Amino acid sequence: MLLSLHDSTPSSDAEPALELRLERGAPCPLAFDARACARDGDAAHFAAAFGAALARATPAWPALAARIAARGIDRIEVRIESADAAFLALPWDAIALPPPAVAEAEAAPLSRQAAGFVRRLTGVASRDLDIELDFGLHVATALPDALGAMQPGAGSAAAAGPSGRAADPQRPDAPLRVLHLVAREAGQDDTSLALDSTLDACRGEHAIDYTVLGLDPEPLRAHLAERSTAPHLVRYDGPIASGDAELGGLGALLRQFAQARVAALWIDTGDAIDGATLAATARAAHAAGIGNLIGVAHQAERSADMPGALDAPYAGARAFRALLAQLAAGLPLSAAVQAARRQSGVALIHHGGQPVTLFDSPHPWLELAQSQRLAAARARLLGFQAALLPPTAGEGSDGAALPLLLALAHGRRRLALAGAPGIGKTRAAHRLALALACAGRIDHAFYFDFRETSYTARHLLQMIAPVLGLPADRPEAARDALRSLQCCFVLDQRKDAAPPDEAARQDRDAADESVGTLDDLLEGWAGDGHIVLEIEREAGAHAILATPLSEPESRRLARRLASQSDREPPPAAQRAGWDALLAACAGNPLLIERAVALSELDSPETIAAGLREHVSPLDAVETFLAWRWRSLPAASRTVLRAAARVEGLLLEIPMIAIDRPEPDPRAQPLMTLAGAEAGSRFSDWLAHWQRNGFVAHGLHGRHLHARSLPFLRRLDAQADLDTQADAAIDAAFGRMLAEGLRLLSLHLAANDNPPLTHYLLLNRRHWRGAFESLWFGGEPRAFLNTKRAFEQLMRRAGLGAEIAEWSVDLLARTPAAPADDRADQALAWLVLAGDALAGGDSLEVDALAEGARAWRGWLDAHDGSLDDREAGVFEQAAGFVSRLHQRRREWSEAIDVDERLLALYRRREAWLPMANLLRTLARCHLANGSPERARACENACLDEIPDAGAPPGLRARQWFEIAMARAQRGETEAALGLLERLRAREDAAALEEAIAGLQADLDIQRGRHADALPHLARVWTRAARAGDAQRLAALRPRFAEIGSELGDDDLQARLDTLLDEDIERPVPDPQPQRVH
Repeated sequence: MLLSLHDSTPSSDAEPALELRLERGAPCPLAFDARACARDGDAAHFAAAFGAALARATPAWPALAARIAARGIDRIEVRIESADAAFLALPWDAIALPPPAVAEAEAAPLSRQAAGFVRRLTGVASRDLDIELDFGLHVATALPDALGAMQPGAGSAAAAGPSGRAADPQRPDAPLRVLHLVAREAGQDDTSLALDSTLDACRGEHAIDYTVLGLDPEPLRAHLAERSTAPHLVRYDGPIASGDAELGGLGALLRQFAQARVAALWIDTGDAIDGATLAATARAAHAAGIGNLIGVAHQAERSADMPGALDAPYAGARAFRALLAQLAAGLPLSAAVQAARRQSGVALIHHGGQPVTLFDSPHPWLELAQSQRLAAARARLLGFQAALLPPTAGEGSDGAALPLLLALAHGRRRLALAGAPGIGKTRAAHRLALALACAGRIDHAFYFDFRETSYTARHLLQMIAPVLGLPADRPEAARDALRSLQCCFVLDQRKDAAPPDEAARQDRDAADESVGTLDDLLEGWAGDGHIVLEIEREAGAHAILATPLSEPESRRLARRLASQSDREPPPAAQRAGWDALLAACAGNPLLIERAVALSELDSPETIAAGLREHVSPLDAVETFLAWRWRSLPAASRTVLRAAARVEGLLLEIPMIAIDRPEPDPRAQPLMTLAGAEAGSRFSDWLAHWQRNGFVAHGLHGRHLHARSLPFLRRLDAQADLDTQADAAIDAAFGRMLAEGLRLLSLHLAANDNPPLTHYLLLNRRHWRGAFESLWFGGEPRAFLNTKRAFEQLMRRAGLGAEIAEWSVDLLARTPAAPADDRADQALAWLVLAGDALAGGDSLEVDALAEGARAWRGWLDAHDGSLDDREAGVFEQAAGFVSRLHQRRREWSEAIDVDERLLALYRRREAWLPMANLLRTLARCHLANGSPERARACENACLDEIPDAGAPPGLRARQWFEIAMARAQRGETEAALGLLERLRAREDAAALEEAIAGLQADLDIQRGRHADALPHLARVWTRAARAGDAQRLAALRPRFAEIGSELGDDDLQARLDTLLDEDIERPVPDPQPQRVH
């Protein structure tokens, strides 16, 4: 229902009047001089005068109020109508309806309560604004994994597109297309939030197609003219000149928007804008044929804690995000604007009000952390820092990322980004790559940090190859494969790459003959249409300069960082100090981040003075770290350098070992070597490192900041450092890291945490040094305990083969320990050797052979009576020696060792290990050409091992496996006899299906195909009822074989008697089915 407030003044000389009408009901005229009441700019006075006019309008107003109350104000749309744009520019958003139209407790501005609140300029529109536009937009929606698994037909990969969304060939996706048109001049980058808005679109999964362009006429004209990209909604992001006539660059664009059938135009100047300018813009838009204009009527929202921090751009972005969410929910445009006005708290002014419906059904709107589209985009980014990507990274202005994006729209493919250290170049590159991935414009993005490594063309291609599914040793194939893709390559600090020594240079030159130089590769990539962005290297590229943050943006960043650390706003007495602090940071975001953290330690004035004295704007990162390094206690510096020598380190891992509630004496050597004072705690050091800029927060905890690592490693390269002392510190630190890994692995084994487990396993190669510090440091028990705890996680992830490979490598570097049952190191060597035997290269390790000879001698010397400890060592040693003989196919030697161990088991009545060993012996005798002895071992396993004490079902499984082995050897009668015995066992019920399958195989072996059929039918029925398609497919060839022997008709007749009617037949019935 529509409530219109119509400007009924016929001319400027007439008595000012306003007419209210609810739908087609009787009008309610008001004697209200709106223009006069608004002349002083006081919205509250304007609203009060409107309320007083209503009170005087009797009896018309009470009757109208009763109708409004009966309908409910939240179900009524309000429209302000006038032929005068200046009338529409008045502060109508402040007016309210008094009781009885609304309840006393619900009195609030009408613009917040009504179902819609629109201004309409009458008499100028080029088309009827009451004609409804219904676009019927729709996209296939991807549900979160947990919900998707519950849907009918879940699990069918064929029904899903590449992003996991259900595809509907009868109804192709039609997303809401939004054009974000950036109309700002150079130097206004920090008032634009275009790239954040592209990420906001990911909240709607694929319902929003968000494009960012500048005013470059050719890309814009092409985008508007192409039917598949023409936008439904344009977000104009830039200034508009004040006054009725001047619209800046927007005026010339309105007709192009109308020709593209733009349904609505959103105006966001990023600053305060007056109602008259918005009304004049709406008049021009309506004249061009655009039925809706939504303006962000910003007010300068200044924070109490940091005066001058202008929030207008963020308020506009917040309101637009709310609008997209409401549109995705399926609301018509007018209702969506109203809901966004309420949700965001931003003053939105809606002109025109042509009815527009965009989506024909609701679509999800998620938090960024839940967005599958964002997750898929992040998965396309290789080598990028998670801390600089949403949802971890906070919102922020576009900065240098926007001109980079607009340069790409202009056709540039090789770009360069320059600027002072810490100014935000790396962050801009991360934001650009993610925006491209979210928009689906790239298949992959690759980030290469040259600060520490001098990459060659071959290095880059070797790193890229596995991503493309190619071996790393085929760089030429990777280069060719990239030609069919669209990628973005970011090379950071290439000019700072350390030059290789002469030998490495010669190797590089020889290796690069087939792939060319790095410059050749980059030029080729740009020529193939890839995006190449180099940071701090401008040769041959379109260069863009990253500039410092403006004062308002600096203040906002400082305020956000302070709020993240739960800091209270600074009192008025400190505001001058904060001004000085931000001035000393000179718009450098990295320095602002560091300075806010330091404000927990000292006053803003003191920090500002230190920045001015010690930090050079030309090298802000390095000089800041050098300044703060000098402030750290000596012991803290020593341990921090040790931590920097472990790649990928989560600093909480050593902390949980060093700062345990019960003091661990093994932590004392580290503290002593570092020269720590009594009572020093790693957690205190960690907090201090973080405040001084050496440590950052990541997804899983705290880690060394990417910008501090090069500084710390350069300290290590200094010639005057004591390398011997460093080695001792590294060993002590490694022992604490290993203990932390043990504790964390045990915790994760008992408490599922997939992200943290993934982190530990992803960085597993970095933990080897810590494990090996225990092994080579003479702590074998600690080594085994840590290794076993971590290997639980590896085995769960299917990485068991790596355990064997590492064990082989470690043994190859370890002299064989003397066979000594009383030496921990010797016993640990046995355990490690047992793990190594699972590796493919273990037979090439001399240490294994030497160790086997030593332990074989020990076995020979201890073949008599053994105590419990000696018996355990005998079992471990015999198992290792026998397995090595088996790997070498030395069957007689393996049998000799196993028979000695069998005798030990018999003497000690170790029945379950004895059963397993007997089956191993049977396999060895078969391989050695003695089937009779193999059967004797199997019979011993069947007859000598008592069932008492065995886990339920274990003995039945052992019997079945022996029957299987006999069937595979062609010993049909022996296998059949054992199956008969097995069926008589009470614990064989769980093996009923397996027994039936084996019985069928044996019947087929004997040529008794008809006898096999009932057993196969029983197995088929169970698989069919369980929906086990893989099992059914495996059984079909057996039925086909039986059919070839019995004949298809006979087979079908037998199946009809064996299978229920609802069970699918394994072989199609050749006869036509009868219709009864």
